[in-house]
Amino acid sequence: MQIRLPLALLIIFNLLSIGCSSRFFNNPFDPEAESGFFKIMKVVPVDTQILDLTFSTDALWIVNENGSIIALNYFDGSPQKRLDFALPARGVAYDGENLWVSVQNSYRIFCLNPLNGALITSFDAPRSQPLVLAYDFPYLYAFDGESNSVFQFNPQEGRIIATFKFRHLKISGIYVEANTIFILDQTEAKIFHYTMSGSLLKSFLTPAIVPSGLTRQNEFFWSADKDQKLYQYKLL
Repeated sequence: MQIRLPLALLIIFNLLSIGCSSRFFNNPFDPEAESGFFKIMKVVPVDTQILDLTFSTDALWIVNENGSIIALNYFDGSPQKRLDFALPARGVAYDGENLWVSVQNSYRIFCLNPLNGALITSFDAPRSQPLVLAYDFPYLYAFDGESNSVFQFNPQEGRIIATFKFRHLKISGIYVEANTIFILDQTEAKIFHYTMSGSLLKSFLTPAIVPSGLTRQNEFFWSADKDQKLYQYKLL
C-alpha cells in the first residue's frame, strides 16, 4: 500500500531530516545589523599574492598564489621558512602544534609538522572541496567553494560535525573563536561576525580592496590584499 503525504507535510519532513547540524546564516546585508570600522596598525609589503594565512607562535604562515607554504616575519614580510610540500596548497590553519593544509582542486586535507614539513596525518573531506581553513580547538573549519558553506570537522576522524551555509558572499577567509565565526567577504571587502547559530553580530569594513586570508594575533586581525600587502588592524 502506497501512502501519499500532503505537500506541506513533505516539506516539513524534509526540513526536519536536515537536522540541526546544517545551519543557514542570516542575510549579511541586513540594514538593521550593526556596522563597525577598523584602525590600521601596520602595513607590511610582501613579494607575492597571498591566498590564506595563519599565526603560529612566532611566525605568520601563508599560502601564496603558487601554492607554496611559507613562514613570514610579520614585522617586515621577509620569508623565514618554506615547507617542502609536493602538492599546491590552498589553505592553512595552525592548531597550536601543527599546520593543517588544504590542496588546490582536491578533497584531501593534510596535517604537517611546521618544523620540517613531515606528514602527520590526512583525511578526505566528505562533500567538500576545502579552500581557506581555520582552527579552534578541537575543530577544524574549511570553506567549500562548491556549496558556499563552511564545514566544521573533527580532524581526528575526518567527520563533519556541522555545516554553516552562507548566501551572497564570496568567502576568502575565515577565523573562529569563542563559539563565533568571522567571515571575510572578498566582494564587499567586509568581515561578517556571526554566532554559531547563524545570527549576525556585526559587520566591519577591512583595509584591503581585494582581501584574502583572515587570522588573529591577540587583539589584532591580519589579512592580505591582492596588491601584495599584509594589513594588521583592529576592529572597532
